[in-house]
Amino acid sequence: MDDRTRQRQPLLNTLVEHLENRYGHLRDLLTLVADTLGGQTVMLEGRTYRRLWSRVDERRIRLGGLANVRVLDLGSGKNINVTHAEDAAFWEWAIVEVLRHSGVRIEEALELTHLSIRQYQRPNGEVIALLVVARSKSDRERVIPMSAELFAVIAAIVRRHTTGGQTIPLLPRYDPKERQSSTPMPFLFQRKIGTKHEVMSDTTVVNMLKRHCVELAEQHPGFLATSFTPHDFRRLLATELVNSGLPVHIGAALLGHLNLQTTLVTSPCSTRTSSGTARDFSTGAAKPGQQTSTGRSPNPNGSASRSTSTSAKSSWEGARAPTRHRASMSTPV
Repeated sequence: MDDRTRQRQPLLNTLVEHLENRYGHLRDLLTLVADTLGGQTVMLEGRTYRRLWSRVDERRIRLGGLANVRVLDLGSGKNINVTHAEDAAFWEWAIVEVLRHSGVRIEEALELTHLSIRQYQRPNGEVIALLVVARSKSDRERVIPMSAELFAVIAAIVRRHTTGGQTIPLLPRYDPKERQSSTPMPFLFQRKIGTKHEVMSDTTVVNMLKRHCVELAEQHPGFLATSFTPHDFRRLLATELVNSGLPVHIGAALLGHLNLQTTLVTSPCSTRTSSGTARDFSTGAAKPGQQTSTGRSPNPNGSASRSTSTSAKSSWEGARAPTRHRASMSTPV
């Protein structure tokens, strides 16, 4: 496990940037092409695309529906359904961001619902965004403070579901381990496949990570013998938390470990990485006016997706109060 984590630490930023750039490009392309007519060409980041239009598209418009935005990449000769590609890219980016900024298990991430989002206001007026993680391996619910980056991703997911005044659909989620479906809930990680909404599965996430690692291996040799799994993001965050000087028992509480030794085993590396993920749990996650370091961000509202420079230690101290005053929580988004 030591070697596995050390091998993936220097590759994390490459994977994250790949997903960010892919989603950002497709989002910009969708916005650029949406209002063009069939046959018109557009240029984006040095690549030329031609809008495709068919009788099927015309029929959908006549019936009051929306036509998929499709283009021809004149450089590669490939037809691209931009509507579908942008949607897939968003969810691929979103699940990785949630996993790496929260450290939750894959089943915990997929079980997050709109009801999992809470906030706590301290006596001084500071607002702390919280994420309620449902019972999983430890059979114990926990509440973790959200960093500015994690909150931005969660907010982007909610906005995507509620665009145009819609509500998040209530869906059952099938648990392959329990071999039963849950009661209908407003799950955050659900997508529209064809005419139906479906909750994402852990197999979908695993296959997505494998696919992108194979793509990256063409230009980054480090990915030739290395692939990411959803649990790798949890190990990397655990390593960052411990190496940042955060007390082990607090790291264990954030990760949902009942045994402190489990946290130490999960975070075997002794060197700091450059991603700054250990400082994700900041007290000002939802505090008005907070500034974060910037880079290219795929977030629809332009929020930065890089880690902040605030201390993980002070973050947990600022988030202790909400666990003792559950009655004061409310849903912020």
